[in-house]
Amino acid sequence: MRRRTFLTIGIASTAAMAFGVKLYSDKAFDDSNYDEHHRVLLAALVPVLLDGILPEVTQPRQRAINRCIDNCLTTISLLPEHQAEQMQELLQSLEAQFGNLLLVGSITPLALQSPAQIQQVLESWRNSFIEMLQQAYLGLRNLIIASYYSDPDVWPTLGYHKPNIPGAS
Repeated sequence: MRRRTFLTIGIASTAAMAFGVKLYSDKAFDDSNYDEHHRVLLAALVPVLLDGILPEVTQPRQRAINRCIDNCLTTISLLPEHQAEQMQELLQSLEAQFGNLLLVGSITPLALQSPAQIQQVLESWRNSFIEMLQQAYLGLRNLIIASYYSDPDVWPTLGYHKPNIPGAS
C-alpha cells in the first residue's frame, strides 16, 4: 500500500468515526434522559469526591448522596447558559463510550468503576498538564461540594445556623 493511500484511508476512517460518534451521542442523550443518565454518573462521583464528609451510616449516607445529586442537577439548571452547556457536555462525554475512552482511558463506564479507580481518574485529571482536564476536575469537584453544602440539613453539623432576619422568610 502506498503512503498516500494509507493516509487517505486513515483520514477518511477518522472522519467517519467522528461523524458516527456525533450521531450516536446526539441520539443517545435527548433532553428527557439527561437527569436519569446524570443521576447514575453523579451517584458514582459524589461518594468519591465527598469521601470523609458523608455520614458513615448507610441510610443517612444514601439520603445525603441523593440530596446532593438533586442539588447538583438543580445547580446545573441554574448556571449561566454557557457554563450549563459545558457541564452538560462534560457529563455526556463521561456517559458516552467514546468520550469515556478519551477522558478516562477506559471503555468501562465511569459509573461502573470502583471508587478507587474513580479516585485515580480524578487525581490524574487534577494533576494533568492538560488544562481542560484540570478544569473538568475542578468543575465536577466544585459542583458536588457546593451542592452538598448548600443543603440546609448539613448546616447543623457545621455549626452554622441560618440567620433570623425579621421580615424575611
